Amino acid sequence: GAAETETAGEAQGSYGANYSYGGMNLMELVNLVPGIDFAVGGHTHRGYQQPWIDPVNHTLCFESYGNGSSLGHAILKIDRQSGTLLGYDTPAARGTLVTLFQDEFWPDEEIAELLDPWQAMVDTEMDMVVGQAGINIGRGDAGSNLVGNLVTDAMREYFEADFSFSNLGGLRANISAGPITARDVFSVLPFGNELMLVEMEGTMIRRLVERKLRGTSNGMVVSGAEITFDNSRPDWDRVVSLSIGGEDWDPDRLYKAVCTSFLMEGNSGFDFLTTIPADQVMPTGVITADALERYLQLNSPVAPRIDNRWVERPGQPQAAYLQVQYLP
Repeated sequence: GAAETETAGEAQGSYGANYSYGGMNLMELVNLVPGIDFAVGGHTHRGYQQPWIDPVNHTLCFESYGNGSSLGHAILKIDRQSGTLLGYDTPAARGTLVTLFQDEFWPDEEIAELLDPWQAMVDTEMDMVVGQAGINIGRGDAGSNLVGNLVTDAMREYFEADFSFSNLGGLRANISAGPITARDVFSVLPFGNELMLVEMEGTMIRRLVERKLRGTSNGMVVSGAEITFDNSRPDWDRVVSLSIGGEDWDPDRLYKAVCTSFLMEGNSGFDFLTTIPADQVMPTGVITADALERYLQLNSPVAPRIDNRWVERPGQPQAAYLQVQYLP
């Protein structure tokens, strides 16, 4: 979205926020955080013609759907003297969103002529077949996410690691049975995140898992591990069995783990990953899509299956090796 300020003065007292968030929507977020005058949200593929205004904190919330379907445009009115946000105007007749209908916005002929050769080159590369899918490969929750199993297997095997993991929100599309093109891979993994090799202590791996079981969190996708949990147990103590590489989890062992740079930056609730010493973290220069393409080339046709990576078993006793103190 785009926001303009209708003033030539400097606004000292008006504060805005631009969030890409998970776990709660923008309306919930601004209700919890006072002092924000306006917030621009995304990542949820929702939008509103007029901003939603929080009834308690009076924050203006703007969102503009997704996939380039609309452009958000609002003019914010700010008092020069106090820096106070007074309100907003909508330049478009329909509200803050300009819907990008193809029949309303024709390509500029000169620009289109300039871009056509590059577009043709990109289309040729994106339509190259890089593998085969033996089945329809869909996304689901952490325990039934065939796309997630495929991607994390590719990450782990690329580096012969013990363990790999990814957030559910990083997987953006399903894969249909049949030829898999580079375009399909890009649809699943559009963000270009670099893979990171991490020497990760066993306690940190458990902390990752417990974080994605806390409260109503919806889990994560993993490879190299078998995780069983009971959500009726207290937060930070919901794992009842955990093995890595077929062996019981060891809190004192250093495991070779793979994840994305996005997660190592502390996103998706993993802020504590930033505490891992720098000498235990190695950037690889390999993006997730590269690892997946290589895996497809070596293993096609691929047919990932649901297994014991992420299983809920209410009432299962907790394994003795998990009954240890660790930092939540």
